[in-house]
Amino acid sequence: IEAEGRFFERAGDGREVDLGRVTVWEPGRRLVLDFYIPTGPEHPTEVTLTFTPERGGTRLHLHHEPTPRGLPTWERFAPRFVASWEAVLAGLVACA
Repeated sequence: IEAEGRFFERAGDGREVDLGRVTVWEPGRRLVLDFYIPTGPEHPTEVTLTFTPERGGTRLHLHHEPTPRGLPTWERFAPRFVASWEAVLAGLVACA
């Protein structure tokens, strides 16, 4: 991960799909992304992941909010973001 780097997913066929852009990377502490799903780079939202060491592991705090350019689509997609993050975080808990 690099600040100003790509945030992407590689499909099974090797194709890369841009999901966003890294705007801040503080290893072990914080990751901030311009997030393009499903709004595209024209209306990004911002995802901030903060990592806090705790006895026996790490606490992850996720904050997802609109950027000024993302405001026009935020209301429409916010419920979808909530449902998606709940599923992703439940998957992480199951793997912990």
